[in-house]
Amino acid sequence: ASPGCSSTRPRQTSATVDTDGLTLQDLADIDWAYDQIDSKAGKDRQVEVPLSIVDGEFHEIMHGTADCACGAELWDAKFGRGEHDYTPQIQSYALGWMQRHGLTRLRCYVLRAALRRVDVIDVEYDEAMAAVTAIVARVGQGERCPSDFCSWCDAHLTCSAVNERVQAVAKGREDWEPITY
Repeated sequence: ASPGCSSTRPRQTSATVDTDGLTLQDLADIDWAYDQIDSKAGKDRQVEVPLSIVDGEFHEIMHGTADCACGAELWDAKFGRGEHDYTPQIQSYALGWMQRHGLTRLRCYVLRAALRRVDVIDVEYDEAMAAVTAIVARVGQGERCPSDFCSWCDAHLTCSAVNERVQAVAKGREDWEPITY
């Protein structure tokens, strides 16, 4: 078996999944993403994979959850219709998986379900470490400024910089543009 592979869970049916609040399109998008993983990953895989990245002193510097991983491949489903660049997030997941399994290269699939498109990102260990180190350094220095990375942060719901932006927008201040995370 490939490193990190285990038996998959059987596909859930609508009878076993809470579909409250999901549209038929949402369910179709989920089914499409599932089919992509099922056809490419085969039967041996881990799903909802919690990943941690550690620095040279074995301190956790970042963590997240990839949707699926097996061997030298990783999958992450996205359900928005936008063209957001997920490369930094995928590099962080890849780095966590590579650290866990002693790999130096990983093929990652970004499943853009609403667009019915699969983007392939090949990630090298050194490249991913450099990208993650740069993000962590940027977050740790100076004044906090809301960005695309906020939604990955455990403190984003209580962050003073994010809350200041939300309050300004809620009060209708025109000098603050709303941003999405």
